[in-house]
Amino acid sequence: MTAAAPPPDFQQDRILALVLAGTVSLPSTPPATGDLFLTRDPEPIPDLTAFGVLPTPYFIKIVQVVSPLCVVTRTLALKDLRAVTIPDPEEAGREQPRRVTLPLARIVGHIEKLARDLGDEVEHLLFEKAVIHVPEGAQVLVRVDSYFGVTAAEAAQHLIPPGKTCCH
Repeated sequence: MTAAAPPPDFQQDRILALVLAGTVSLPSTPPATGDLFLTRDPEPIPDLTAFGVLPTPYFIKIVQVVSPLCVVTRTLALKDLRAVTIPDPEEAGREQPRRVTLPLARIVGHIEKLARDLGDEVEHLLFEKAVIHVPEGAQVLVRVDSYFGVTAAEAAQHLIPPGKTCCH
């Protein structure tokens, strides 16, 4: 008696489980999502290969609009991207499309094409309403744009929380 081959989806699920192990979702806490951009560093990249550092001209940036008054932008190296969760392209136009998680291997062609098409542009939209999956230790630059009203007396004070410093 021969064993039945696992269904193709089973293999995909196993691969995805391995890809997602040890990762963090950004933005986290569903249903939070953001627009994912491929960004090229506009500055010339020095050759640091002698120091074991490979040049990384590409970054990814995910922009989460929490509200019209609060936008969180997270920027990190493209090399840290493991997978992306997006609305299922096959269900485009539906009010609540199913979400699919694509390992980097499934979207690398899309990323390479956009990188070639960037030309003089510094960034280009990869996916809308995305969630990225990156290693827990990935370095992330976080920028929070928050608009709120305060009194003139409060505005005269330093609004950075105690113990945090701006530039040092």
